[in-house]
Amino acid sequence: MKTINTAIVAVLALIAIAAAPANAAAQSISAQIDSLLELPKIKKSDTGVMIYNITKDKVVYAEKADNLFRPASVQKLLCIITALEYIPEERQYFSTSLHYTGNITDNGTLIGDLYVKGGFDPEFSTSDLESLAEAVANSGIKEIDGNIYGDISMTDGVFWGEGWCWDDCKSSFQPYMSPLMVNKGCVTVKVIPTKDGGCKLQASPESDMYTLERGGDNGMPEIKSDWMHRTNTITVSGRFRRQATRQICMYPSQDFFMSAFERSLAAHGITADERSFKSVPDNAVLLHEMKRPMSEAIHEAMKESDNLSAEAVLFKLAELNRTKKASRKDGTSFINKMIGRLGFNPKDFRIKDGCGLSLYDYISPSLLVSFLNHAYRDTYIKENLYKQLPIAGRNGTLKHRMKKGYTVNNVHAKTGSVTGVSSLAGYMTDKDGDMYSFAIISQGIFPTSAARKLQDKICEIICGSGNTALQ
Repeated sequence: MKTINTAIVAVLALIAIAAAPANAAAQSISAQIDSLLELPKIKKSDTGVMIYNITKDKVVYAEKADNLFRPASVQKLLCIITALEYIPEERQYFSTSLHYTGNITDNGTLIGDLYVKGGFDPEFSTSDLESLAEAVANSGIKEIDGNIYGDISMTDGVFWGEGWCWDDCKSSFQPYMSPLMVNKGCVTVKVIPTKDGGCKLQASPESDMYTLERGGDNGMPEIKSDWMHRTNTITVSGRFRRQATRQICMYPSQDFFMSAFERSLAAHGITADERSFKSVPDNAVLLHEMKRPMSEAIHEAMKESDNLSAEAVLFKLAELNRTKKASRKDGTSFINKMIGRLGFNPKDFRIKDGCGLSLYDYISPSLLVSFLNHAYRDTYIKENLYKQLPIAGRNGTLKHRMKKGYTVNNVHAKTGSVTGVSSLAGYMTDKDGDMYSFAIISQGIFPTSAARKLQDKICEIICGSGNTALQ
């Protein structure tokens, strides 16, 4: 019996010795992240972290993971994952269509009205506008003995989300949103310096909605709009030594679209009596339809963190149960539905938009990780989400981050940033191939560069670890 007991003790000792390095390594990883959270700038802020090993189905690290934070643009992950969950593949597109009433005579006169119906296409460009005008011309219409109408009946007409900052309208990341938008609701102003010290001004698309003025030649170069009064007056002032370009939001976006469309028609010699807004009648004839895959909006929302693209996807969700004009609340109801399906109480969170601009959005790192885990385990969602995420050191909003070490190519994640908030959430792979989901959110932090450094260091720690360390 004594010999047997001695043998058992020896075996147990060997097991303990073998396990010791792994336990020590795991403790070391936790200790490393703990020490990062104790850095002065981080400690003064509020930071939540959750890291989950999907391969081994276990939580690796959690700190304030259930606390509520403003998500900034990682909110887009909730919106896109929900859209891929609920919107049928056959409806995953944005439509912009042309319709007419009346008759087209043999000499090419439309005795009736022309309609353009908006479907909230966030990537509708000036070249697309030209394609619409060409479609009218190719149909044989040379003149319109009637009016041109824009149909914006898809939505409730509220151009900003609840809790968006009113003074952000001077920035192109918060345009006046509408079912009919061109060039993301902005005019592109380009300033080209000339040899005589002056400059040449260009603006696209052409429209009678804005006025482009040249201010003084002295002082700092500046391209600005009278955004406070929404006059669409753009002033270029100062001395420009190199070419400069800026996107200026137009108000309202649908009027900007219709003005530019009227100009495009005029370039084909097609004129009408007036332009206005009106829903397409039931007896109207479909003339032409342009369809843009929702995947293009997902790409822009993920890779470039485009707010308009995320909100457009949110309104596609809203259309699913549309019995009236779609609203953001209709769209966020699906996100709340998804939250419930994942085992959380939707009332514990605040979801006010799809892009994360709202001051009222509040979610937790654990909720984000649950969405990410669900997306990764669903083959269809994974295929349509993972490839759209920015890749560390390679592209998107992570192109200039984590360019060295284990993180390069191994972190696929969505960034987020608003004043005082910085976030990062997505997936990462360690050196032995294990896949992780993670969410890191810091709020009340200045400068936010300190939070980005924290995120990068945490990713480096996990990506540089291996199966032995985290088993």
